[in-house]
Amino acid sequence: MKNGKIKSSKDLSDLFTEMYRMGIQEMLKAEMDEHLGYEKHAPESVQYSNSRNGHSYKKVKSKLGEIPLEVPRTGKEALNLSWYLNAAV
Repeated sequence: MKNGKIKSSKDLSDLFTEMYRMGIQEMLKAEMDEHLGYEKHAPESVQYSNSRNGHSYKKVKSKLGEIPLEVPRTGKEALNLSWYLNAAV
């Protein structure tokens, strides 16, 4: 897909896969917000002892093929998202 134009079924498939990846990525961020009790960069985050600690890169298999994701990490408590990733794809 060049210049945002869909010219083939592969372009459409690639677009759908990217939209799917972005949706899962947003769900992972929301899950982290819920786990920690505050949104990223929220002023009240200083009240909590646990915080975000970057992310790791994972590739998950789905019906659409392998999808690369940035899985968020916490500083103290482990947020186990393996069940979530398996259910999402």
